Parts: sequence; C-alpha cells; structure tokens
Amino acid sequence: MGRRFSRLDYATKVLKATGGAIDNYKAFKAGTADYDVEGQKRNGTVRIGVRPFGILVASPAAPTIYPSSLSGRADGQITANGLSKLTLSHRDADDVNASGAGFNSAKIIVQVAAGATTSKISQITKLSYDKTPTESYTIPFGAVDADAATEGVYEAFQRLAGQVAAVAPAAGTSRRVSFRAEKFRQR
Repeated sequence: MGRRFSRLDYATKVLKATGGAIDNYKAFKAGTADYDVEGQKRNGTVRIGVRPFGILVASPAAPTIYPSSLSGRADGQITANGLSKLTLSHRDADDVNASGAGFNSAKIIVQVAAGATTSKISQITKLSYDKTPTESYTIPFGAVDADAATEGVYEAFQRLAGQVAAVAPAAGTSRRVSFRAEKFRQR
C-alpha cells in the first residue's frame, strides 16, 4: 500500500496491534470491507513527443523525439494552469522518430485545491479526516530546441513552475507544483 498506510502496516505487523481502526484496516487488506474508489476521469490518453534533456543535439531533425502521453483531462488544463504546448516542448505524435523504449519523460504535477475543507469518514479505517477538493494534473515536458544545450531538467521545471505561479488564482483556489525527473532505463 506504500506510504499511505505505513503506520497501520507497522502497527499490524510489528506491534501486533488490534482493535478499532486497525481491525477495519485488516478487513480492507483482506478484501472483506466495502470500499468505493473516488477517482478523477482521465478522458482518454493524448499521445505526444518530447525531446529528452539527457540527449543534446544541434538539429531538431535528429532522432531524439521520444514518445510520451498524458490524460485528456490534463491536456485540457494546460492553458488554465499558465502553460502552453510550446513551453512544455510538446510535439505531435507523428514527430516521434525514436523508439523511446525505457524512457519516461520529465513531468510537472500541478495540484489545484478549490473549495472548502470538509470532514469525511474514511471508508477504510472509519476515522474522521479533513478533505479539501483537489484536482491533480500530471503533464510531461521536454527540452525546448533553442535551450537544449543550456537548460537542464530542473531549470526547465523552475521556468514552468514560474508560469503556473503567474496565473492569478480564483478566490479560494491555490496551486502547488512538483516534478518528476526524466528516466532512462535499460531493458
């Protein structure tokens, strides 16, 4: 379950604790508890191409445009979050001219919190917690041709985060950004 339930995992495995929220969590892990997943709809997948930061070349025609993708929901929110396909260095999927096997593009994650915090009851532990309505958009980005020789992945993230921060938030709305660096894996 990862970090989300690490304390409950520790309590059940190491401390051998029982009762209340721990018993409810054990029922969830055993698959005997009712649990409805609330998720955000993806609205399909949009295929794009990006130039990796790890491969610097002088000519945009060189075979260094790798495939990537994002949800249709995130694609529809690029402009609303102060970004553009040009500043993200998105290419048409037809421009992809390298296999890209083992490549994961860099991604900027924009979280938009809007609305009042409400008190909810966990379906898993049956404990009360506070929840603020939040939408999250994970958007891949790549090296911009003109800056490929000088701008690294973190500098590009800082540039994009500045663009997101420049958007005037609506009343009661806040934005946070984080990023994942690109990765090359050998198969």
